[in-house]
Amino acid sequence: MTETILSIFSIYGAPALFVIVAAGQFGIPLPTSILLLTAGALQAKLGQVRDTGLFRYVEPDFYRSINRVTDDTAFTDGTLWGLNNQGQNGGTDGADIDAPEAWDITVGSRNTIVAVVDTGVRYTHQDLANQMWVNEDEVPNNGLDDDLDGFVDNIYGADIIGNDGDPMDGNGHGSHVAGTIGAEAGNGHPHVGVAWDVRLMAIKVFGASGQGSMAAILGLEDQQIIDLCAAASQGEVVSAVNFNAPGQVVIAGQVAAVERAIEGCKAAGAKRALPLPVSVPSHCALMQPAAEQLADDFAALTWQAPEITLVQNVTARPAADQAALRQLLVEQLYSPVRWVESVVYMADQGVTDLVECGPGKVLGGLNKRCAKGVNNHSLESAAGFEACRAQFA
Repeated sequence: MTETILSIFSIYGAPALFVIVAAGQFGIPLPTSILLLTAGALQAKLGQVRDTGLFRYVEPDFYRSINRVTDDTAFTDGTLWGLNNQGQNGGTDGADIDAPEAWDITVGSRNTIVAVVDTGVRYTHQDLANQMWVNEDEVPNNGLDDDLDGFVDNIYGADIIGNDGDPMDGNGHGSHVAGTIGAEAGNGHPHVGVAWDVRLMAIKVFGASGQGSMAAILGLEDQQIIDLCAAASQGEVVSAVNFNAPGQVVIAGQVAAVERAIEGCKAAGAKRALPLPVSVPSHCALMQPAAEQLADDFAALTWQAPEITLVQNVTARPAADQAALRQLLVEQLYSPVRWVESVVYMADQGVTDLVECGPGKVLGGLNKRCAKGVNNHSLESAAGFEACRAQFA
């Protein structure tokens, strides 16, 4: 008797469904047919097949696999309970991301590169060293920008705030994030990442403090403050970013560097040097990554040339054309606000009246110190709005 092979297998990812592929002895049309069965119906169908007497053996041929798990101790002892919570240490059983089930599907791929945009990555760490993306277009430690990307010896990523090729983590947060993403598995060290087969690229956008700061400096010349910021930087970022009025400048950068600059300004005779209650270091180099994102967002917009001449505070001059205006709007995120020069330029061009459109009258006060003979108006109140409309209608 010619034997006919009956194959019964489960559908991957749907364990309650099974498939029968068979020849026509069972009332199934030739040459081949597929039936989808639930687990209960499968047993009934197996019985029908056995009853035909045509087969010596009737057994389901299931695909089996051993769960792809790791023996890293922080995983097995429940320290990393977010990966697989079995109620360790009083936790809630099942309150996790089902990592073992996910690992049966994938643990990532070496073709996948994950950029960790944070405080940098400790790329020498035993759980991270073998996981780092390597820039093969750069020759290590030769002091050259081999791939012409603007960074020298950037092997594992780049330090954006330091404008160099070494994204070593001075804070720890970025390394923690990198480990969560892709710490190496089964290497004799405790931790393991969610996707342990990916590669990690370190992009350092925050310093050791992990945040930025700003401060107002009163009573010093602009160039003094610029020089004092340069002396206080010590490898970090701090710079003069808002030239608001003669003798009034705002500085911004990393927290420690701003603090050093404040002390330097006080020692140089500043009337006041006050930290501002903000954490975003506006208009300095730390904002470069945000500017790049803004540029991408701008690319999706439809632009029109302004009907009124716009003096851009990056250059203190009108933009040459629409393309230049768009670029300057990006650059203003990380470039100093040249407010004094902007007001002086407008006064020199014959502007006699300036209208402050936001709440308050702060800019009007600054304008009076920037250019003499210019009238300042405020739209702070309904009365102010009506007065401006009556005067300029």
